[in-house]
Amino acid sequence: MGTSHRVWNVAHRGASAERPENTLPAFELAIVQRADVVECDVRRTSDGALLLMHDATVDRTTSGSGELRGMTAAEATALDAGGGERIPELAD
Repeated sequence: MGTSHRVWNVAHRGASAERPENTLPAFELAIVQRADVVECDVRRTSDGALLLMHDATVDRTTSGSGELRGMTAAEATALDAGGGERIPELAD
């Protein structure tokens, strides 16, 4: 009996090479590109909201600076995550 191997197309942080990572457009493009799996990272804000953000700080991927856990959801989602996109909440 042979072993079948499947190669999975995983969209790391969405289609992050073409859209701002961990944003809704990155996830939507990954689906259009027929990704088998869309990977995202989730972090908690100071007021308990769950946002999609890879790094502990917002410095690298947004217009802001500082640790996400030290911000409220309103403060974090007001930041530009690239191309006018916002940091999405997990519920989004």
